[in-house]
Amino acid sequence: MGKPAVITALVDLSDPRAHSVFTALPNLFVGKALGIQPAHAEVFYRFAVPAEHIESIVHL
Repeated sequence: MGKPAVITALVDLSDPRAHSVFTALPNLFVGKALGIQPAHAEVFYRFAVPAEHIESIVHL
């Protein structure tokens, strides 16, 4: 893409071999519900994401 971007995509997180998530999703949801943690996580997805699963691309 040539420049930094934030990409949102629909991915299946049910198979732990396919991804790593930081902050862990249960911690993220509980922390957000309690108002003590920011609402973001980084997902490292190990498989190709089909183009039709890309929701948005925001260039920074």
